[in-house]
Amino acid sequence: MSSETSTRPSVKSLLHNYWAFHVRARNAGIFAQRGEHNTVFSLFEISATAEAATATVGRLRRCFPHVSVAIKNDQILDSSFTYELSNMLAVLDSDAPAEVKSKSKKAKHKVVETRDTTNPRLVTELLAEILLALRRPAQVGQFHKHTRDEIHWRDAFNPWRRSPTWTFLRITLQLSLNTQGTLRQGEQQYKSAILFFKASVAQKEFEWGACSDSLSIMIAKIYRRALKLELKHAPVWFEEVQ
Repeated sequence: MSSETSTRPSVKSLLHNYWAFHVRARNAGIFAQRGEHNTVFSLFEISATAEAATATVGRLRRCFPHVSVAIKNDQILDSSFTYELSNMLAVLDSDAPAEVKSKSKKAKHKVVETRDTTNPRLVTELLAEILLALRRPAQVGQFHKHTRDEIHWRDAFNPWRRSPTWTFLRITLQLSLNTQGTLRQGEQQYKSAILFFKASVAQKEFEWGACSDSLSIMIAKIYRRALKLELKHAPVWFEEVQ
């Protein structure tokens, strides 16, 4: 969504229980959950910087969300609020200014480094401060994710990186599940959902005649995730995984 027209219908979804928006131009995500009296906005960075990814030995440990703000539902129902929020999101989801992009020095001049990520501070800091002016910080249980944010770059203009959209979907899924119980319960439900999803994809790949190498890699990942769940009793849905 990169225009006011396309963004406003999404903002109207705040009237429902859950709402999520991927601000691609700012490398940031927004997740909102509507409660009985307040709607909690959680803001977070999507992709880690190249320096953080390459300097870490093994998996990169990151904390989500970056900041959370609770706003009264009466304000959410105010059309002026949704109008101004949609306008701001439309601007934020347009091309990012050079000030928030990484720089590198070439020929004694600083130029935009297209191989690195965009600083999400216009969402995680500026938008957060605007929302905080309307209400107060929210106590949302943070969780850590261990990500293998690999960066492959050889004989290419830009490196290959893990999909930011997939990262956004995983974070918002876990945030939504965490609100339905304890953090431990949310984590278990998240791992179960990802395991079931990967098993379903592997089944489709098999039906479509995927090569044996790809299927072997997928089965190994599924087996590893199944072990991490440490299930004492297999639930009904686990039959699909087996």
